Amino acid sequence: MHIPDASSPFWISAVTSERTYELEFLAMKILLARLRLAVKQDASPESIQKCAHELRELFLKSQHLPKAQNDLKRMIQEGGMS
Repeated sequence: MHIPDASSPFWISAVTSERTYELEFLAMKILLARLRLAVKQDASPESIQKCAHELRELFLKSQHLPKAQNDLKRMIQEGGMS
């Protein structure tokens, strides 16, 4: 499965709460909640990009896990990336 680049609007919309997703992977739920809080506290382009990169990195590290795969597929479908 192709994982979009960190600079993709796909990740930015996830960390800025522009899009919400129903996730299965607990680590992803926790990280995404923390990243969204960080973006609320500092909405600078640098902060948003850093958070988007961190979210993508978790998917890269967890891409072999079925729940992470399902979440990424769902996010891509709902995010219009399919």
